[in-house]
Amino acid sequence: MGNRDNRQGHRRPARISVKYLIEQYLNEVLVLQVATSAGNVPWVCTVCFAADSDFNVYWMSRHDARHSQEIARNAHVAAAVVLPYALGDATRGLQLAGTVDELSTEPAVSVGLGVMQERYGVTPERTAELKRTIVARSGDFGLYRLQPDSIVLYDKLNFPDAPQQRYTVRPHR
Repeated sequence: MGNRDNRQGHRRPARISVKYLIEQYLNEVLVLQVATSAGNVPWVCTVCFAADSDFNVYWMSRHDARHSQEIARNAHVAAAVVLPYALGDATRGLQLAGTVDELSTEPAVSVGLGVMQERYGVTPERTAELKRTIVARSGDFGLYRLQPDSIVLYDKLNFPDAPQQRYTVRPHR
């Protein structure tokens, strides 16, 4: 079985793994919708993010943002990414559920900022400045990490007969 062209003009392997597609989607999409809840009132926001090889998702947000305040009270969130598409294309995206923590220790902040730096091309000088600010908690923003407990791939292109594919995330370290 060789490669096939899909309707959107991309070459893809005849057999493709769910893990591979999750990696591709997290690398291709630049924004993530994060859903929080406080007092049974839901909220969703959009953040620019970066993900590591364990599917942990990192972003920076102001402490006074509604989602940051709600995460401080309830760390359980849902998140979604959707690949760009045109009318008639197969829907492709991810839904994640897990817990968020605001990073504050030097090792954790270094890892998170390293992932962000790699994705967005932030200079080492700016990264060092951000790290000092975040670890000292001297800024009005924080670095957040979503550790997903579950990921659902929704992909009508690669799995037309069963587009909802669940992926088991390995336990967090």
